[in-house]
Amino acid sequence: SEKGSSGLGNISYESSRPQALVQLSSSNPLVDLCQSLKGTRLRIIFKAGDCLEGTVLGVENTIPRKDGNNPVPHVTLLTEDGATLQSIDVTTIEKTTILDANVRHDVQHALELFRSEKKRDMQRLTIFYHDIGNGKELLVKYGLKVGEWKSSYRVVFSDDSSDFSLEGFAIITNTQEEDWSDVDLTLVVGAPLLASSATTSGVSANT
Repeated sequence: SEKGSSGLGNISYESSRPQALVQLSSSNPLVDLCQSLKGTRLRIIFKAGDCLEGTVLGVENTIPRKDGNNPVPHVTLLTEDGATLQSIDVTTIEKTTILDANVRHDVQHALELFRSEKKRDMQRLTIFYHDIGNGKELLVKYGLKVGEWKSSYRVVFSDDSSDFSLEGFAIITNTQEEDWSDVDLTLVVGAPLLASSATTSGVSANT
């Protein structure tokens, strides 16, 4: 909800399993990135100071080294004239610039997913908001699904055992990765589980 006049646009919710269009790895990031950038224009600056621009066709891993050691990956570029293929030893590259702005955005998105891959059930929510420069406040609320809640009942007798009352309780389990603070809970009855202990009193939340 927005405080002030209406300026809220569309809301975009990412899929439950977001995927990156380019692949990154921690072992050989340059080679794997170039392999994902087929058809992308790059500007490559070599350690010797030369510069080359072209479109990535792929990566070759079978070209032998002159000293007979293990092969070094080579990036194959189609140069700007559209007629020349050039194979580049990745060990000679000093700097690589991605010339396509959309691909740069894809790489940034892949990095964000790479940083957040250890967080379970993480999804991106994008809110398109108009007139953001007018100092307005936007209040966003969201709900979290709790794993389960259990019902528990207790029979309380009067002192002379001539009368009794039935008390009901809800036992709630916090399955989130952080403690609850100032949260509102809504309990929905579908097929509730009965707690095994009848001595529970009050509402408890395991954090």
